[in-house]
Amino acid sequence: MTRRLTAEEGLSWSGHERNHTFLGLGDGSFADATHVSGADIESDGRALAVLDWDGDGRLDLLLHSRGGPRLQLFHNRFPANTHWLSIELEGDGERVNRDAVGTRVELIAGKERWVSSVRAGEGFLAQSSRRIHFGLGEHEAVDSVVVHWPDGTRSVIEDVQGDRRYRIVYGEPRAQPVQPPKPSPGLQHLTARSPVRPEGKAPRIVLAEPLPLSSLELPSYDPGVRRLAAFAGTPVLLTIWSRTCPNCMKEFIARRRWKDRLDALDVRIIPLNIDRPVDPDASRRMLARYDQDASEAGPVDDAFSSLLVNVLFPNLLGHGAAREILTPTSLLIDRQGRLVALYLGSVPFERL
Repeated sequence: MTRRLTAEEGLSWSGHERNHTFLGLGDGSFADATHVSGADIESDGRALAVLDWDGDGRLDLLLHSRGGPRLQLFHNRFPANTHWLSIELEGDGERVNRDAVGTRVELIAGKERWVSSVRAGEGFLAQSSRRIHFGLGEHEAVDSVVVHWPDGTRSVIEDVQGDRRYRIVYGEPRAQPVQPPKPSPGLQHLTARSPVRPEGKAPRIVLAEPLPLSSLELPSYDPGVRRLAAFAGTPVLLTIWSRTCPNCMKEFIARRRWKDRLDALDVRIIPLNIDRPVDPDASRRMLARYDQDASEAGPVDDAFSSLLVNVLFPNLLGHGAAREILTPTSLLIDRQGRLVALYLGSVPFERL
């Protein structure tokens, strides 16, 4: 039973885990900021790196996940009304390694004191930026920067202003201001988008979190009400088609070729015709011509159409998606009556 649940049903002992974000309150305690952070996605996060991606003094997060998208940048856009200081350290390659790993930096501003160090590797399978970042609060400058190098020597740097990045080189008496590189214009306002459609292939959207649809009412040419729950225990492929759609006919021809493989997977195909006016006899004759099982066939009624264009498409394809149903369109339902994938266009067996 355990092997079937994990292997056949796509379940896991350690999967579908959401990320959690905790905000340091400055007194040694933390507040749960998971939902407001935007990082509470079900992606099975694995490695996290901290960096100032755009050089604005606000730390950003780079997350690597087990599932997709594999790499995500969480850009910190919180309004900045306090001050900061960033320091790059460089060794001479002889007494101190070039990356200055192991160096400890101490900042002093009035009665405030901050301490941080350069580390090689941080957290699980991650390497954050080697730059040391300090949040200065209301302090616009610091009195001194004390650098404790790994060889036991110490450098004291003064006249350091806030809201800047500096480079401190082993053996040199002053800190050098560094101008952070600006992200390219094409990346400055980059937001997440759906993957580009592979050339020659129908777009396939695989849901990270399957959507329960067992109570969905399926339109039918026969009298009475039928629901998706009636097919529990069997994978279902709902295919929306039209009698005037050449690609739909090509899809039916292809399915005729891989009928044996579909039967082996125990996949139930339910064709739903979108043509108006509704003509059950014409639809059944067309399905029979291409050796398609018409026993479960039905029309795409107004309720089903509204579900697709007003609920599923905006959430799966983005709110800018066209409010129309292309043919063929297929919805793959698993044995528990959950939507697991959406296909726009003809679907080769290998992508099913």
